[in-house]
Amino acid sequence: MHLKIRLTCFLFLTFLISLCYGEPLNCYWVSNDNDNLYVLSGDKILSFSREGVFNKVINRRIFDFEIGDVGEYIFIGRFRFKGFNKEDYSFQTIEARYKYQKGNVRYGFKEGESPIVSFEAIKPTFQEIVNYLKVEPTIKAIIENTVYPKAIAVNSEGNFCALGRNIFLENDILALLDKNDGHPVWVRKIARFEGVRTNLRNPMGIAVDSEDNIYITNPGSYCVHKYDKRGNLIAMWGKVGRGDGEFKASWAIAVDKSNNDVYVTDNLYDAGFAGTFLREPPQIRVQKFDSKGNFLLKWGRTFIAGFDIFPPALHHDTDLHDLESIAINNKGFVYVLETQKDCIVKFDGNGRFIMRFGMRGNGTGQLASPQSLSIDIENNIYVADSDNNKIVKFDENGKFLMEIKYNEELNQ
Repeated sequence: MHLKIRLTCFLFLTFLISLCYGEPLNCYWVSNDNDNLYVLSGDKILSFSREGVFNKVINRRIFDFEIGDVGEYIFIGRFRFKGFNKEDYSFQTIEARYKYQKGNVRYGFKEGESPIVSFEAIKPTFQEIVNYLKVEPTIKAIIENTVYPKAIAVNSEGNFCALGRNIFLENDILALLDKNDGHPVWVRKIARFEGVRTNLRNPMGIAVDSEDNIYITNPGSYCVHKYDKRGNLIAMWGKVGRGDGEFKASWAIAVDKSNNDVYVTDNLYDAGFAGTFLREPPQIRVQKFDSKGNFLLKWGRTFIAGFDIFPPALHHDTDLHDLESIAINNKGFVYVLETQKDCIVKFDGNGRFIMRFGMRGNGTGQLASPQSLSIDIENNIYVADSDNNKIVKFDENGKFLMEIKYNEELNQ
């Protein structure tokens, strides 16, 4: 439950800041390819050069919401509507009002019927939306292909493997978004097969390997899902527990593309538990697997279980806390982001500690609740510094290089 609360509070605060400051870089996810840096700010994918020069917004907004009882906004691709009604999934283009409910399509409202909320079509026609999404000209197709990205990884073709959510159908989805304008190349609703634990409850992290296979962590189901490059589920491993290959909260994930070994953080941690009665003692560690899910090694802390009282020295790890993100450079070094400590930890590929760098603050090169990190082809490290609304760039040894900031009002 605390996983959902943390994510909900973060997105809520992000939205409030955007109201006050004209949408600064509310970054909570960062990724890159050989040429560009990509930042999720809200649900927009922003493109920068690796030197920090702003290029463009890839996909614009998919949807957003306003606080209160008046109604909701909906963004489909690059198009915005005011007055989305989540009760009956209705919205309006400049041509007509559209409605979708329980699998049925309804075009328009009865004459004289008043919508529950007031509608204001900003720009598009129905056909413009269809052309952008490249789907069949039905409201059902539009709804099923509307993606809210919350985590991205760039594949070998430069397209975005996106872990997202469909607000109409209220389910988690995996999608491939076009590198030029963000339209969905394909969308896969997370499948549920009887007898197989494929339902993603709270999917969290995403990574791709050298063959464009996609890996997703699933703290709600304590496992890792592997998909091929077309979004078909091909493997799954992990279960709840404290043994090798088991998880209490499979959180962040990264792939070493030189051999496709997979690194996953197990991130069950709450600083408020220290010195208290615990049924679930914390578990903060990194586990390494091959591409088929075979366990290779682990490091970090698996805390002593079987007691109700844990002296702080036994269960409060002084080394690793809140492993929010993980990345591998092309030399095989592993970097883990500790959000509560506002720092990055560097290990070799076997888990041997190398160094820790970063510090809390709002000054140049300082961090405040960072949420994600990414490493480029030159082994530079980019950190999504969420509370400070910026990207911080370090070299592979932790030397500060630059900051990247963005404001929509100034950059468009």
